[in-house]
Amino acid sequence: MAQPVAYSYIRFSTKRQAAGDSLRRQTEKARAYARKHALRLDERLSYQDLGVSAYDQSNSERGQLAAFLQAIDEGVVKSGSYLLVEQLDRLSRAKPLVALRQLEGIISAGVIVVTLDDERVYDSEASEDMGTLFLSLAMMYRAHNESQTKSIRIHAAWQAKRDRREPVITAECPRWLRPKADRSGYELIPEKAESVRRVFELTIAGYGNVALARRANREGWPHPGDADKWNQTIITKLIANRAVIREYQPHVRKEGKRVPQGEPWKDYYPRVVSDEVFALASAAKAQRARVPGRRDRHYKNIFQGILVCGTCGGSFVRKNKHSNKQPNYSLYMCARRVSGVTKCSSINGQQLEINLLTNIYLEGYSHMRTDEEAEALRARLTLLTTEQAATQQRIQRIADAIEATDSPMMYERLTDAEGKLTAIKEDLRKTEHAMGELRLAERNVGTMMQTTFTEDYNRIQDESEVEFRAQLREKVLSVVNRIVIYPDSFAAVLFYRHTGEPALQPLSTDFDISDEPPLLSSARAVFSRLESN
Repeated sequence: MAQPVAYSYIRFSTKRQAAGDSLRRQTEKARAYARKHALRLDERLSYQDLGVSAYDQSNSERGQLAAFLQAIDEGVVKSGSYLLVEQLDRLSRAKPLVALRQLEGIISAGVIVVTLDDERVYDSEASEDMGTLFLSLAMMYRAHNESQTKSIRIHAAWQAKRDRREPVITAECPRWLRPKADRSGYELIPEKAESVRRVFELTIAGYGNVALARRANREGWPHPGDADKWNQTIITKLIANRAVIREYQPHVRKEGKRVPQGEPWKDYYPRVVSDEVFALASAAKAQRARVPGRRDRHYKNIFQGILVCGTCGGSFVRKNKHSNKQPNYSLYMCARRVSGVTKCSSINGQQLEINLLTNIYLEGYSHMRTDEEAEALRARLTLLTTEQAATQQRIQRIADAIEATDSPMMYERLTDAEGKLTAIKEDLRKTEHAMGELRLAERNVGTMMQTTFTEDYNRIQDESEVEFRAQLREKVLSVVNRIVIYPDSFAAVLFYRHTGEPALQPLSTDFDISDEPPLLSSARAVFSRLESN
């Protein structure tokens, strides 16, 4: 008779435990049991989740336990094999019924589970024994509660630190800061903080990550980190980093990754930019991310990504055709025509740009509806902020009750409250983002009204005015969603972002006013199709 094969599964929750005795202890127990019961311990396929949580099911979803479960499904681990674990809580610290289903799944595949601490065997026969079933449920309940209680205590500890306003937890901080000599707080490193401010200012002005990094390297801005050169990644991280508006988010490590722990601390770091600048930069970045298409290096096409061919629905692109006889001459044409797929007509660049910008400069403000939107968003923010504070207080009360009573019902209430808090935070994030986009649009339309169209159009023709073209493109994107072009009818239909209503703009004196109704109907169909994709 073939010698039964045994596999060991070893798990502990934190990387620090690797320096202790946990790995050696669990390994030796598996070897001793295999020797005692004449099992062949296959150490080539030893499954180890070192520093991986079983409370959030990381081990069974992404870790080595997940690999073992897959090996069972694929027949690599045969029926009649043994799985050796120190205790059942090494397999799972999830909710008891979830953990029980996992254990039953392993046993039903013919694999025998042994807990090494008490040498208890869990197999198909044991699964029918009510005493064994209740014992395993009790152990799973205890393991889950221990982990949940630990999580609650960690949360409470961070809450206490926040309440005490401890000034410096660690010397590890954003690289544009340094701890004060007396460790009473942090202070800005002036030259690095100035670099961070410029990133936010130019992001609002319309610079993308590539152009911004290129400029920072060319002008030699001090890097707010440890690197020598600027790149897209650091720009992205800075725009999203709420430390610039004084927030500190405690983190813990799970599976080697930093994940947020508890609520962010307000008014902790020195301020680098205002809340409004942070919101405007976030909105500008999100606004550009919605627009497809690669941006030209010198921002010559200020409508890139929002022009659509009314004939076939393809994108409209700008092609430079200038020569000594015709400087700054360009054509806008359907990208599908460029690819040889269609024969859609093109249109003169200057003719298109002058007419579209005239409409935006003269009509843009009337399409804003900012007062109504702002009032609704402010009311929503107030409501969500109140709900967030109330839910956080409820979570703290539940945590206190668990500490006092250890009631199972309280754990369920805590889970429900934490789920509600997560949903509120996401809703709050989206509402804050919408408010930022509205502020950006108001700001951009306001600056348009302070200048004349002719003055601005002359500036965008100047080769050296790269930054101004980037700014103008940002203004256009903040008020216009799509522009549908009909070259053969000498017309364009603009869809303004905040009203969604189409506005027809003739592109030539050859435009026939009788074409307006069918063009508007066609443009609505094109817009609806694009928005639904």
